[in-house]
Amino acid sequence: MMATNAARTGENPATTGGVDWGLNMFNNMYSFNGQVALSRTGQDARKTGIGTDTGFQNGVATISAATSGMKGSARTLRSTALGF
Repeated sequence: MMATNAARTGENPATTGGVDWGLNMFNNMYSFNGQVALSRTGQDARKTGIGTDTGFQNGVATISAATSGMKGSARTLRSTALGF
């Protein structure tokens, strides 16, 4: 987990944070991994954004594997320059 908060004189603070994980189960036969990021930025109108990236994999320890996943983010997610 990681979180960052930055403030400038005369401006609202900008905050970003996120968590990531990697879980292997049943002797590494299955894997579930991903990350979630959040941001709260903006000077006139405060906006909250979220982004995700998750995946599930079958057959990590074998030659063949099946994989599925999901990625997405809101247009309001601001992870660069902390929203300033």
